Amino acid sequence: MTEPTLVQQRGHPRPSGSTLSDGAVMSLSSSGSEGLRITDLAKRYGSVVAVDGLDLAVPRGALIGFLGPNGSGKTTTMRAILGMASPDRGMITWAGSAIDDTARTRIGYMPQ
Repeated sequence: MTEPTLVQQRGHPRPSGSTLSDGAVMSLSSSGSEGLRITDLAKRYGSVVAVDGLDLAVPRGALIGFLGPNGSGKTTTMRAILGMASPDRGMITWAGSAIDDTARTRIGYMPQ
């Protein structure tokens, strides 16, 4: 098993890992087989910045959770991954290709 490495969100660097818009830590990356990769994800709702410059890599078979306060971008990130929200910027891939409905059916998501 490979050791996880941390990723950071642009504009909000923290040594403890990647951050969403108001500091929620959510990070896991590994050099294992490529699964989900998010690069420079950004989403705004009017003047509210929900996610800004998020980079995240999750290897195949990994189980992760997003933790953070209300309004930190957890749900927005998941909605973008699942195709329920269109990001303003960034790329979401699965196994090196743009994520599609086939890949999305393999993602388990339990909100709240």
